[in-house]
Amino acid sequence: MRIRMIEVTLCIAAFAVGAAAQTVTGSGSSGTVPVFTGTSTVGNSPISVSGGNVGLGTTNPGNTLDVNGAIQTSMANQGFAAMTLGDTGISGK
Repeated sequence: MRIRMIEVTLCIAAFAVGAAAQTVTGSGSSGTVPVFTGTSTVGNSPISVSGGNVGLGTTNPGNTLDVNGAIQTSMANQGFAAMTLGDTGISGK
């Protein structure tokens, strides 16, 4: 039993030596979700988070989901899509 435990321990140690940690470098802004800009570098994505709000294309989201830019939706062969936009009373189906 003891020999078997030594064999298992040596196997685990050999695996640990062969598994090198990957270093990730880069920088980003506070409140911005990071995105890989290369195989081991990160930078800012267009997604930001502030006070429980999520922003796309804005660094200061003022609503639960705040999008700065056009929105495109598609639901092929799903029958219908519905969207309500803010307080404007604009909705589509």
